[in-house]
Amino acid sequence: MSPKEQLDLKAAPEVTPSEAPASEIPPLARAGVDLAKWVFVIVSAFIVVALALLAWNEVSLFRMETGYTQQLKPEISTEAMNTMKEYIAQLEAQRKAFREFWLQFTQMVLLNLLLPVLTAILGYIFGSKGGEQ
Repeated sequence: MSPKEQLDLKAAPEVTPSEAPASEIPPLARAGVDLAKWVFVIVSAFIVVALALLAWNEVSLFRMETGYTQQLKPEISTEAMNTMKEYIAQLEAQRKAFREFWLQFTQMVLLNLLLPVLTAILGYIFGSKGGEQ
């Protein structure tokens, strides 16, 4: 069709589309779908809370560390400076341990608890639908 050609839509017959064949979801499958939605909500909330907790910890430890590093001035004695550096190193080790603990905890809860439950629910929903047809 060239760009100069025009279609005459006034002469086209009016067509009403037929409704799509849809069956009602059985009550048990509907309950499974609702349960799967709630598990999705719980997984999402858990991830958001875990990330917020990690971010809050990182920010608070960063502020604390910044305050201590600002106190490291040349006029401080070497003994006090070494003590301060040692304390900063301990803070960094605590930050790393906290981060690793929460990442492992989040991974354990998500992979060993929430995702298998979600998989079982979705498997039931789709498995029971396949048996009906």
